[in-house]
Amino acid sequence: MFKNRLLLFDLLSMNDNNLQIFTAPLFVVDFSTAKIRNWNPSFLDLIEVEAAPTSDIYFSDILSFRNIKGWDVFVNDYFIDGGKYFIQLNSSKSDRLNYLFQATSLADRQGESILFQLLNTADFRLQLIKTGQSASESEVNIENSVNVADNLFFKLFQLSPLWMLLYSFEEGRIIDVNESCIDGLGYSYDYLVGKSLYEVNIHPNPMEVITIREEAMKHQRVFRPNFMLKDANGNLKQGILFGELVKMSKGRFFLATFQDMTYFIRMQEKLNESEQKFSLAFKLNPTWMGICRMSDGVFIEVNDRFLRGVGLSEDEVIGRSIFSLKLIADPAGFRQIISSLKDKGNVTKDIFEINTRLRGLRKGFLSVSKVLINNENHLIINFDDRTVFIKLQEMLTDSEERYRGMFDNALAGFYRVSYSEGKIIECNNFFAELIGFCNADKLKGFPVKELVINKKTHSDFLNRLKHEATAIFEMPIRRADGREIWVANYARRLSGKDFYDGIIVDITERKKIVEILALNENRFRKLISNSSDIIFIELGF
Repeated sequence: MFKNRLLLFDLLSMNDNNLQIFTAPLFVVDFSTAKIRNWNPSFLDLIEVEAAPTSDIYFSDILSFRNIKGWDVFVNDYFIDGGKYFIQLNSSKSDRLNYLFQATSLADRQGESILFQLLNTADFRLQLIKTGQSASESEVNIENSVNVADNLFFKLFQLSPLWMLLYSFEEGRIIDVNESCIDGLGYSYDYLVGKSLYEVNIHPNPMEVITIREEAMKHQRVFRPNFMLKDANGNLKQGILFGELVKMSKGRFFLATFQDMTYFIRMQEKLNESEQKFSLAFKLNPTWMGICRMSDGVFIEVNDRFLRGVGLSEDEVIGRSIFSLKLIADPAGFRQIISSLKDKGNVTKDIFEINTRLRGLRKGFLSVSKVLINNENHLIINFDDRTVFIKLQEMLTDSEERYRGMFDNALAGFYRVSYSEGKIIECNNFFAELIGFCNADKLKGFPVKELVINKKTHSDFLNRLKHEATAIFEMPIRRADGREIWVANYARRLSGKDFYDGIIVDITERKKIVEILALNENRFRKLISNSSDIIFIELGF
């Protein structure tokens, strides 16, 4: 936490004599042991101890932080070099006040420490404590003490991570700014120092500078929780301004401290925006959504769709457990889902059942995710009611099974062929057997042209489909084993589709009978034509 830096004092160590010259209470605490290893008489007066303790004294023995639990928490999570903290005395007196101390890091021969300096004393002047010295010696020591006091102030001023600016009311100009302020604003040291507050362009509203100056003169201090500064690039910086009149050896000054909160405020705005988006998405989500504690299943938030779905009011749900409401048809299965969330972030169930008050059992898709809210695990439950869809799916499946049974077992050859590619997309087993294959699966992608015997007839068939969408043709085809058969081909092409459906029926036997009849008829006619006898055909009525 401590970085290499200039020591606060040119001396090798901070001994008692260095601290005795200040009337403001000061004390030094060892960083690692939390032992108070140095103090001045003003600090002993503050804690109402007349003589210095003879044994080791620790910070927690006599002091405590407000809203910070212990020294270790302070140094690990809260300590900022130059930061200000409220410290109270561990006393039985009920009228004790909180004191504002500034904490600054130190490094000397004794190790790393933190210097605490009281800021809210009635008198901010740092004076020499009376030691019974002669007048001439006292004057010299007073001058030295004032120089040391000023030196300490300016070192603390420069080391502060906050933006700090020192303004002289007597001279009416800025006399110093620290490195943090220069880095934050992007102006050079020479640009700021020596100018009046009206000459530097660091505030978007110049009138505000006048208001702050007048308020400081009247009330000795200024506080602005949402103060704006403008950097060298014209970007606005938003943060907390604290200003106070201080008296030093060279006169009266206005010390302005600015804590840049721009990044934090932007992050807070983004967080608020994100929370608003989540809240809106949560409320308007068409699925059933609820948030409950992981430990006991008690609901803390539900959306309107959830309430309408389960048939309960918000008062009936919020604060009640998902188990006590008996919403889960399978409590054991849901507890198993919760248990599995310990190892992964979310669980999804394709089919889950939820009980409702008015519509009975509902089926749908369930998704459960784990999320941390206020340092406690919660569950986001998302249920998509698909009861109607599931019923329709079941009906469709049943219908498809019946259709498939009829399709596969029909005593006619059903087929579907790609119009552009001329390949079989689907057919039933009867069609496959009819053209010489053992099952329909082997015919997917089979080119129809390999069945064609009469190309002109096949071309006329396709043209009829193209222009009239239906075609009925009798044509010969060649089976896979090379045998030729005749089929009646009934086909239909749907508008906008690149395929046509059809049925073929084996008419080979009928064709043979027709051929035999035609042959017999020809023979009979030849017999009559060539006979010399008179032949009569008697028709009976």
